Amino acid sequence: IVDFVKTEKSPGFIGRKSTYFKDFVINDDKTKETFLIKEDLLVREDVMDKGQEYWSENRHEELSKNEEAIYAMVDTIKNIPIAKTYADVITFVVTGYKDFGPIGLGPIFSLWSSNVVEDQRLQLGFKTNSKFSEKVLLKGYGAYGFGDKDFKYGGSARFLLNTKPWQTLEVEHSNDLDVHGASAEEFGENNFLAGLYRRNVPQKLTRIRNSRMTYERDWRTGWSNKVSFVNKKLSPYFDFIYISDAAGQNLKLDSIVTSSEVKFSTRFAYREKFIEGKYSRASLGSDWPIVTLTYSLGLRGILGSDFNYHRFDVSVYDWFHVPPIGWSAFTIKAGKII
Repeated sequence: IVDFVKTEKSPGFIGRKSTYFKDFVINDDKTKETFLIKEDLLVREDVMDKGQEYWSENRHEELSKNEEAIYAMVDTIKNIPIAKTYADVITFVVTGYKDFGPIGLGPIFSLWSSNVVEDQRLQLGFKTNSKFSEKVLLKGYGAYGFGDKDFKYGGSARFLLNTKPWQTLEVEHSNDLDVHGASAEEFGENNFLAGLYRRNVPQKLTRIRNSRMTYERDWRTGWSNKVSFVNKKLSPYFDFIYISDAAGQNLKLDSIVTSSEVKFSTRFAYREKFIEGKYSRASLGSDWPIVTLTYSLGLRGILGSDFNYHRFDVSVYDWFHVPPIGWSAFTIKAGKII
């Protein structure tokens, strides 16, 4: 419960938290097993959908007049047009999308950008929200470069198969540029801030036609697996030639690379916490290092793939406090291609 307090000097807030215990048992073995030993506690999906009548019947103590007035004030504020406008503006700034019914248009930060191939680039995309579906998330975009006078596009569909445990299936396809030669300090290849602040660093741009299907599943808190099939066709915008047979037999020179691979990833994030939405979730991180192991198998001859290979990757992410400045994070990556 939050009270609004106004003084002669300035307004302020007072936060009040009340915790109630009912029908509790001390030193019970089942309680210890449930809350102390068991790592995963499942919360029902409808826990936040209870109406006022439910809480009136199940609340341990009745609300005081002051508490009832605060609830009434919050409900009133939610229906004030100016409050709705502020909420919409904040959501638009944070997400970059403006909702029109079940569809959101954006993101605003990718409407305009620039690079050495396209010169000026315009892009417009969309994504669905919970009004469209709580199990399916659709995304798509189209872009046009005024320098190369070419159209690019991309789209994806994510299906939420289950929430307990978390399981998703995602299919995506795109035909667009990829800035592999850009500085790691940049905001991203399709962001107007990148165009404003990009230093004069040589960019090795590549046109990539990318198709991917990914299945992801959690097994328990902090342990998840991901399996993907990826097919890519890379067309560099710079001088590039590879020899398909290192031994010199059946020599083939090509400037286009095609690869198909199966990827298997295992992710360990001890006691990681999430904020779950209707069909997506956001990680709040972990107090422990997050380790990801990935194995990729190249499949020569599948959908025009040029290579057989085994690739192993490992990454470690962690963060730490830097008093009194704030905090810092680091990622260490290593890999081997056979």
